[in-house]
Amino acid sequence: MFRNAKKKVAIPTNMLFNQTDLDKGTHVLGISYNGSKILIIRQVKYETCSEFRLIIREIDCFNFKMSVDIESHLLFSANGLLNYIKFGMHFILLEILDSTIEYIVIGYMPDESNIFVYFSVILRNKKIINFSFPTNSNVFDWDPNTSLIVNKDSGFIIVSAVSSLKIICFDQEWNPKFKSIDIDKYISRILGDSTMLLEAYISKIITNIDGCFYTFIGFVYYSESKQSWMLMSHILKISNDGKTTLFNSTAKSLTKRPRGEKITKKLDDLYNMHLFMSKPECLNNQIISHNNYDYKNGIRSMMIPTAECCLIDIKKKQKNYDLIF
Repeated sequence: MFRNAKKKVAIPTNMLFNQTDLDKGTHVLGISYNGSKILIIRQVKYETCSEFRLIIREIDCFNFKMSVDIESHLLFSANGLLNYIKFGMHFILLEILDSTIEYIVIGYMPDESNIFVYFSVILRNKKIINFSFPTNSNVFDWDPNTSLIVNKDSGFIIVSAVSSLKIICFDQEWNPKFKSIDIDKYISRILGDSTMLLEAYISKIITNIDGCFYTFIGFVYYSESKQSWMLMSHILKISNDGKTTLFNSTAKSLTKRPRGEKITKKLDDLYNMHLFMSKPECLNNQIISHNNYDYKNGIRSMMIPTAECCLIDIKKKQKNYDLIF
């Protein structure tokens, strides 16, 4: 059944399903945690738009059989339609265990200017909450460790979208409330007149501890008062109600102006230092990187590869997956 059976990292779909079962634009995300369902994204292209739908089917892996649709959910809008007329959207699905939220589906088009990211939050009572926002970047790429974090108990979600932090929290009836933190404005408020001398900045999520999120903002700028280039970081603490406070800050003088890749390295090193200082036992609710599945957090994520119709079996912890077609 498997090639390289010890890894059990992928099932060849041309053995498991007939080609008529999976049309163009149909992507198999993976198997549910209990192994009884298969999760599928289907994109149907029309003349001026596309319809997106999450399809759930029962699966019999022993007899290579798949049932008809047992669930079908329109994604990203009330009618499932978006103004995309081509294939190639990237999808991520989060399956959340022991929570009111059952799935979170994320979709975005790579290599598009002023890119939008689309979300569908599917509750266990089948209520669907759709929202979207721009990342203002044509190089935006999802890293589940630094782009998105979810508190599976309260459903509190925070998203790092390059130039802003998007916060989604829910009331007792699971109605969403939205808040946005503009990183540009935040840094401008800190630096004042020195904002014009800002060289670069990054923002990444660090962790979720006791229902509060901690996010990192690092930036390089020239300080006229100190006559020196500065490397500065701020750690923001964001509570479940969206209230934001400064948790920690650091500043360091640089001997010379960093350029090119050296700027990126200094900011990444600063982020990694803060990440290292976070205690491992405090990372209980963090979304696991898609290259490091282990289920211990009750949340797992699946990402669709660039090739279509590939079924990923992620029940074992692997650093590198072999995709079989």
